[in-house]
Amino acid sequence: MRKLTFYSVLLLAAVAFTAANALGGYILKNVSEENSSVMGAANKGKTNTTIYYEDGMLKTVEEGSREVTIIDLNKNILYNINHGKKTYSQIDLAELQAKAGAMKKHAEKQMEDAMARMENMPPEQQEMMKQMMGTMNAKFKVQKTSETKDILGYKCTKYVMTRGNMLKIDMWVTDDLDVGDSYQKFMQFMMAHESDEGMFDELKKIDGVALETESYINMGPSNVRNRDYTKEIKETNIDDSEFKVPEGYKKEEFSLENAG
Repeated sequence: MRKLTFYSVLLLAAVAFTAANALGGYILKNVSEENSSVMGAANKGKTNTTIYYEDGMLKTVEEGSREVTIIDLNKNILYNINHGKKTYSQIDLAELQAKAGAMKKHAEKQMEDAMARMENMPPEQQEMMKQMMGTMNAKFKVQKTSETKDILGYKCTKYVMTRGNMLKIDMWVTDDLDVGDSYQKFMQFMMAHESDEGMFDELKKIDGVALETESYINMGPSNVRNRDYTKEIKETNIDDSEFKVPEGYKKEEFSLENAG
């Protein structure tokens, strides 16, 4: 299953929570478009994802995959379910943050070791490493612009989020919708890998809900561009079984690499 980016999930969840707070249970059809180049090799792809939300329960299902992710925002527990293997794993928010923090420190140590060996690398790899290290130390910045456009009948204002020279995200945000407490809880799961408190302060500058995002990641010879948007929203009553682990499934140890 192709992993959704952090920013993609934030977009999808924001719309889901907005709709649910206003009208109850919702099913959303979402699209994520990727256009990337890794060391000169082009890669394009489109992912369709369905999101179910009702009463503090969120479920994401990627088209063509047997794996799903469920987040119980009432209990602060995340579940990964593999219908192909008939297995599942679970983790609570505190443990997820601890695991993600340890993984981040390990990645930073690997980056430092690689930098020490950088003089033996080809020039293009040296440039990529320098940019990655610079971004890891850079701070998140959010800026509100004067640009506006209409999306799904809502007036949206453009915000720009950056982190150094490597990351740029254009977000079209409407302040006509109330995301409520559920969205804030969801963000804690999505941000578990980040320990930068300054990022949380910057995100508080975004007044409203992003209905569309376009992200750019530049790493010298490699770059990624993602566009994420919702194409359909359906109000409906969702059966409780959608948010439960099927009976008979075997419990496995939770792995961050398998997290959706």
